[in-house]
Amino acid sequence: MGLKEKAIGAYEEEKELIKESNIKEAETFAENALISLREILGDECGNIKIVVKRPGSTSFRVDGISFRVTSSQGYSDISVIKKCPICETESTFRVSNLKDIGRALVEPHHKYDCDRMLEIKKQMDDEKNGKIISTEERLLAALRDFIQENDHMCSSY
Repeated sequence: MGLKEKAIGAYEEEKELIKESNIKEAETFAENALISLREILGDECGNIKIVVKRPGSTSFRVDGISFRVTSSQGYSDISVIKKCPICETESTFRVSNLKDIGRALVEPHHKYDCDRMLEIKKQMDDEKNGKIISTEERLLAALRDFIQENDHMCSSY
């Protein structure tokens, strides 16, 4: 066996070890994340389904609610993931108890975010349909929006 084959073989072997290590790490993290999630949900656990397993991040689905557990400085951060019905933006809400989960499900994300996302989607649709908006037109529209939003401050001068 020549140098080329040995080098490629060594690389493939290392790649396989890394893959196995990542799988083990993802499994261990998912087990710990499940324990953390169950602590928050208490008796409301229901049927917990693991959606995605990665080292340092696991996504779950419980009774139609999406959760993501990530690792941050040795602690588990648990978030509810919710899609906005208006702009279809995926938002995450950090939770630490059942009450927080309720708040995340009921409260919308900021209206500014919806308006911004809808504007970006409109621009993308316009560009797809051949209607290209120049930088000057975008700047004028942004300036017009700024003046309208802050009109109460400008009228006092």
